[in-house]
Amino acid sequence: MTDAKQAFSELKEDAGFRRVDAIHVLNLYYGYDPQGRATLLLVSSTHPQELRSSRIISTEARKRNDGKWALSFALQQQEYKDLFYSFCNDMVDSSRGLKVEHNGAAFICKRYCDWQQMMAQASVQILSKTEIKGLAGEMLFLLECMIPKYGCQQALDAWTGPARGDQDFITSESWYEIKTVSSGTEEIRISSTEQLDRSDTGYLVVQFMDITGADDPKGVTLNKLYEATCARLETDVQRKQFASLLWQQGFSVQPAYNKITFRPGKRQYFQVKADFPRIRCDSLPLGVTRVSYLLSLSAIASFKKEHEHEC
Repeated sequence: MTDAKQAFSELKEDAGFRRVDAIHVLNLYYGYDPQGRATLLLVSSTHPQELRSSRIISTEARKRNDGKWALSFALQQQEYKDLFYSFCNDMVDSSRGLKVEHNGAAFICKRYCDWQQMMAQASVQILSKTEIKGLAGEMLFLLECMIPKYGCQQALDAWTGPARGDQDFITSESWYEIKTVSSGTEEIRISSTEQLDRSDTGYLVVQFMDITGADDPKGVTLNKLYEATCARLETDVQRKQFASLLWQQGFSVQPAYNKITFRPGKRQYFQVKADFPRIRCDSLPLGVTRVSYLLSLSAIASFKKEHEHEC
């Protein structure tokens, strides 16, 4: 399968349409419409429902001379091209599990409506740089650590960070609190006593990550992490759950997030057990309701796990 961004870059605006691949059950095509707009096209044997265009994506359904229906999704604003590529990839990937072509139009229409709902629910405000960096660290940990270790569904179920849980990931056997910091950082901030105040053993995970240029081959953005995770997830239900978790954080794919690129560095695990230095809730003086504090990385070096697989 060809990625949408790559496919559109290979197609010339006067080259017509090209099938997404030879094995997909649906007749889906990438190309450019007569107005020169990047377009995802579905050729269907069934009549698609009427869809409403948005300011980003224009929709049109028409009956062809051979009796089949052509349903098109065209990009209206070029600044949203990366969002449109994500939309196209999702349409293709999420429909790949269909068994018969007859169900394609209904599925594609519903999926488009889901995307419309996501855009409507998403916050119009962009996350702060601090929030972007923190979310990037959590998404990277989900993609590189949680999914390989626990599988897609258990990893998603364990992610409590977007819902403002006390720890970012909680499983039946452990928990993980992720802190994303710049290289050279000597102290990390624990924003509440609850973050490390658990009786069971877990891990404080320090992800080093620095701002880099957009042309850095090892650079990541929130949009890229979103696309990579969606491609890794196994089912449409899991992708919708992932999107819902991100909505809670105030994130949706937007062009603005392409402007901040990070280069991930090393990731360190510190085992939080009984003798780990931390402030516990039951040790707070009467009247003190909330505390944040700094934790020295050199002071907790003895708790570091040398290999990720030990966690």
